[in-house]
Amino acid sequence: MEFLRTFSCPGRKWKTRTTTRSWKRRQRNKEAAARCRQRRLELMHTLQEQVDKQKDENRKKDNQIKELEEPGEAG
Repeated sequence: MEFLRTFSCPGRKWKTRTTTRSWKRRQRNKEAAARCRQRRLELMHTLQEQVDKQKDENRKKDNQIKELEEPGEAG
């Protein structure tokens, strides 16, 4: 699909190359922006998984510390 704006001139019609170029440029930019947003979402998801994993490890270690600090329970 080619996007060209047709202008009327006395006695002839012509299509602008710049309109096609700018449309293609906007399309490329739109696609690049979508890819950028997708990469950012994937990065945020990965970072959130890492945070959740670290929090879980911290909870486990806190529980181990509490168990070791309890007197007389270890036997």
